[in-house]
Formats: sequence, C-alpha cells, structure tokens
Amino acid sequence: RGPTPLDAAALRRQLLRAGRAPAERPDVPRVVKHVAAAHDITVKELLGESRLRRVMWPRQIAMFLARELCGLSLPRLGEAFGGRDHTTILHACRKVESALAADTALEGALRRLRSEIV
Repeated sequence: RGPTPLDAAALRRQLLRAGRAPAERPDVPRVVKHVAAAHDITVKELLGESRLRRVMWPRQIAMFLARELCGLSLPRLGEAFGGRDHTTILHACRKVESALAADTALEGALRRLRSEIV
C-alpha cells in the first residue's frame, strides 16, 4: 500500500514541522486597497454604495480577486464588502469571468493585480 495524499491540514502540519510556514493568503482589505489604487478611486468609494461605472467595475474586480485569493465563503466576502448579499459577490464574479472571455487586456490587468496582492 502506497502513501496517502495529503489534505490541506496535513500539508500545513508537515510544513510547520519542517520549519516552513505556508504562505499566508491575502486578506480582503489588501485586495481592496490594491484594486482601488489601480483604478484611482478610494477604498471608501470601492466599499461604498455608489453605482457609478467608474466605481462599480473596480468593485466587481475586487470581489472577483478576493474570492479567488482569500478563500472565504460568499457570505463572508459579502460582509467584507460592506454587508452585501452573497449573490452580489457571485454576480460580480460572473461579470468579470464573462468579460475575461472577450477582453485580453483584462487578463493582463488581473495578472498584474494578482502579482501585487500576493
């Protein structure tokens, strides 16, 4: 019988025993700060209630990246984004995913943001 695959918890324990802490995931405030700066808006605007396009699109990008990078549930992400419903996060992620299919420049922008955040 061969070795069994490691689950995430077992891998974390092994890394800690070896003296190597696993890389920490970024938190939502870090994602929000970088996305706001990249789009020349304030964190307050990004987390606020504005429905202006210049604010909504960066907010959706921040939600998409936060879901991808932070490992939180949709309800927890909704709380982090000003008490929004989990379906708002899901809608934002779907909007960005569909835009990615048609916009190659967006893929490059997201790649740059990911490298800054992580």
